Amino acid sequence: GISSCVAGSACAGIPPTARGYASSFSVVSAHLKDSKFNTDWLELLKIPNHTTVVLMGLSLAGRITEAASAVGIPGDFPAAIVANASRPDQQSVVTTLDGLEKAAATIHGPAVIVFGEVVKLHGELPLYQAAKSAEALR
Repeated sequence: GISSCVAGSACAGIPPTARGYASSFSVVSAHLKDSKFNTDWLELLKIPNHTTVVLMGLSLAGRITEAASAVGIPGDFPAAIVANASRPDQQSVVTTLDGLEKAAATIHGPAVIVFGEVVKLHGELPLYQAAKSAEALR
């Protein structure tokens, strides 16, 4: 199958790479073994023209915001949460680093968090809509 790190953002009209926005992307996990919080990836947010897709981070949104701010990531840094990608109950919330925790409280997982300038493409590109796709198959 197609990994959620690519499909999740793409279903929300947020490509991990897009000319003029991001030429590379990284996939990271925020949640490690024994419920440890992974912060090793936060420096990736400083790379220009880069997208960072975070798996298993929804319940850690507040900690992600705090830790990213502590390493100098600005509060207006673009972020999005995509939950239940490709399903009829897909949800997408576009926000910023400062709004991440509040946005996460409105979402029920599973979800991916997308950081980077590509988030600005949400609403500009076509969205995948499972209900319409299922109808087309009938």
